[in-house]
Amino acid sequence: MWFFRILINECKLYLRKKKIVEPFYEASIASQTLDIQITLEVWEMIEKLPLKYRDIIYLRYYEDMSLLEISQILHVSVNSVKTRLYKALKADWEEEIENEC
Repeated sequence: MWFFRILINECKLYLRKKKIVEPFYEASIASQTLDIQITLEVWEMIEKLPLKYRDIIYLRYYEDMSLLEISQILHVSVNSVKTRLYKALKADWEEEIENEC
């Protein structure tokens, strides 16, 4: 068993000297996994919304458009965009609270 530890350490030393591979950090992998899970949960919540709210959420947060740009694309007023955005965010929030209780 001690032979394998020495072998592993020698391999790591060799790779560090050659700068072939970046060090492996389990914490970074765990955080990436958590980010993916959160992203999937957010997409699931967005998919449950009616289309008019889903479009605004997508354009605002994923395409990073301003409210004015969204209103021009959807042919609605800026106030309508604001209202729909507020209702979409409120709907997701209320649903999450109900699911946790």
